[in-house]
Amino acid sequence: MKTSTRFIPTGILLALFTTLSLAGAEEAPVIRLWPIEMVGGEANRLKEEYRDRRGRKQLCGVLDPNLTVHQVKSDTATPAVVYCPGGAYKVLGLPSDADIKNWHDLGITVFVLKYSIPDKMDAAFKDVQRAMRLLRHQASKWNIDPNKIGLFGNSAGGHLSARLTQNYDQKVYQPIDEADKESCEPNYAILQCAAYFQGRKMDKDFDAEIFHMKNKVAPTFLTYSKDDKFCKGGVAYEKALKTAGGSIQLKLFEKGGHGMGGCDWFPVAAQWLRENNFTK
Repeated sequence: MKTSTRFIPTGILLALFTTLSLAGAEEAPVIRLWPIEMVGGEANRLKEEYRDRRGRKQLCGVLDPNLTVHQVKSDTATPAVVYCPGGAYKVLGLPSDADIKNWHDLGITVFVLKYSIPDKMDAAFKDVQRAMRLLRHQASKWNIDPNKIGLFGNSAGGHLSARLTQNYDQKVYQPIDEADKESCEPNYAILQCAAYFQGRKMDKDFDAEIFHMKNKVAPTFLTYSKDDKFCKGGVAYEKALKTAGGSIQLKLFEKGGHGMGGCDWFPVAAQWLRENNFTK
């Protein structure tokens, strides 16, 4: 069930949230990213559009981008991850309860980002910048460590996450409130079968315009199955980032296709998080 809220600048009120039910989960707080007038007014408040996909509902339109909060209970501040779902920038494949539990078992609070779709890559990039800033501004409210806020993205969400690691200093919207004084630079990134390192149309050897390797890039874990058509671009990304002096670990699996079906990649990523002191 959705409850109505009114947007108030974060300098006056830090938390802007309502509650939504996530399928199979308890009601969780939702942080809206933008003032209501920036998303088309009250008619679009938390509005989502769905389509039928082989008998299942598929999220294919987000008009009011937001973060769903899945908080870990802890007496001390926890690491956090902004979860960027995949879906070719056309739909969003939201995480299951089991996916959320994997992160919770590591002591990480999860913020699922419903970014602008369909086909709104630049709007989605504004969304992920704003999301990172809001979380740093509201870190004490959600009991998270502002120096351990990372990104997870799969497929298109991996592309979006990697884009932020490289372009966090790019000004893509006018500041709104006190939250926008915060940095949107992620502290780490985990990219699963990330797409489009060779361009959205897969027509480039490597998209060096977006992935320019000019900035300090967050430590990155990258994983694919070798039979994924996007793997070649990921291998090129790893090489370019290493050449530029960045920290990146690439884990490849033999088979699994795009989506890495049957590949037990998460324990490897979890070990990488521990080795890099993001979790205990």
